[in-house]
Amino acid sequence: MAVLDTLETLAPIREKVEAGERLDFEDGLTLMESDDLLALGELADLARRLRGGGDEVYFVQNLYLNQTNVCRVKCKFCAFAKTRKQEDAYTLTGDELVEDAVAQYERSRFTELHSGLRAYTRQCLLSLPFEDYADDFLFDSQLLIDAVTLGYSVVEVPIPTRYTKESSSISVAASLRYVVGSLAYCARQVAARGRKRQRRALHAYQISDAEASRSAAPPESVR
Repeated sequence: MAVLDTLETLAPIREKVEAGERLDFEDGLTLMESDDLLALGELADLARRLRGGGDEVYFVQNLYLNQTNVCRVKCKFCAFAKTRKQEDAYTLTGDELVEDAVAQYERSRFTELHSGLRAYTRQCLLSLPFEDYADDFLFDSQLLIDAVTLGYSVVEVPIPTRYTKESSSISVAASLRYVVGSLAYCARQVAARGRKRQRRALHAYQISDAEASRSAAPPESVR
């Protein structure tokens, strides 16, 4: 009876998948509430094959890297965070973090790096000037600002978090330094990008002006 109920519940979704229609919010809730993993897997496989997928399965080699496990926000889902006084708490310097990433790359040749709840491609990380970044909260802003400046797309999924006097470990003064530092770095990078565009435009103008002068000059035989 339970199997029949599952089939009837997922039948409208299957019809949408077969017709290539987009699922709506209610369909998403139905899939989330279903405990029939085989049926869900079969539906996912059906959707994949209708989009051109075959029997091939691809994997990426990724690395989950954290600079620290010290946190006082106390999210209920987290089993990773420690307080500063706990024995297995750690905080790496910027140099130690980079050394760890390089050592792990030599072992696993990962193609994707996860840090916190963000993921970065290896190509993006190789193009960022980590040695110029700060060793505090500003590091994260500098990384994101440079990623956007270099043309990478950045997508974040917001997670509701409640900061209280007991749970937050950053002071008002440190928060203000972070905000001012982030804005100042952003302004410098935007200004630098503007100067680069001006130089490229000037260079292109000089080239086109020189080509125009050459084309306007009479041939040697005429002179």
